[in-house]
Amino acid sequence: MPFTTEQQMTECILSLTNLPEALGVSNDARLIEQLKGYFGIPDLTYISPKDPNASELLSIACELKLSHWQKALIQAYRYRSFVQQAYVIMDAAFVHRALKHLEKFHKSNVGLISVSTEGEIITHYSPKVMEPYCDYLAKSFNANMTANYNYFAHI
Repeated sequence: MPFTTEQQMTECILSLTNLPEALGVSNDARLIEQLKGYFGIPDLTYISPKDPNASELLSIACELKLSHWQKALIQAYRYRSFVQQAYVIMDAAFVHRALKHLEKFHKSNVGLISVSTEGEIITHYSPKVMEPYCDYLAKSFNANMTANYNYFAHI
């Protein structure tokens, strides 16, 4: 059974304790909803120490969509301008459409995750961790995380 609205899907995702694990971040990762001021507004942004010694920061942005995978892929790719990883999270009832074009996610280095109304999460593609492609936005993002979310800069 599909979600009826993106808000319903967002509420389900926020209630899941295993989403950080699916994204490859620790459970103590900071979650920021609707982060503004960069190249697009990700629905969810996670920041977490990259390693146990907390010498570097890992940043992940997620775009949530019920069914429009192409639009989500374009938006998530934009987020890579300031974060190290980006994901599209889709309704499991519609992810089959995106799976037919999984090579586009690989080529864009954007991850793909599906979530069902029952809360089941499936990671279909995990992107490589890469430095953001816009140095200016990445530095601005890291300065913001350091100043406002009590995380250190990694650049």
